Amino acid sequence: MKEKATTLAKKLGFHSATFELEWNGYSVFVADYESGEVHFTGYPTYILISENGNARVVNIEEVYSIMGISFGNIDAEQELV
Repeated sequence: MKEKATTLAKKLGFHSATFELEWNGYSVFVADYESGEVHFTGYPTYILISENGNARVVNIEEVYSIMGISFGNIDAEQELV
């Protein structure tokens, strides 16, 4: 899964992807740079890998949900309004 996430991250201009958490049946990776330095401002670029291995970038509603779980503000079952 990490390989697919990293391939998509590289297509988007990043260097790699790091596993973040499991969410709604997906493995969630965050696209990042080798140096660890901040190269942009805004929301993280999350990549979802499905159980069958398909990779895609999240939409904005999914970003909010994943960020809430990742930062400990909500649990995985809670819906955002």
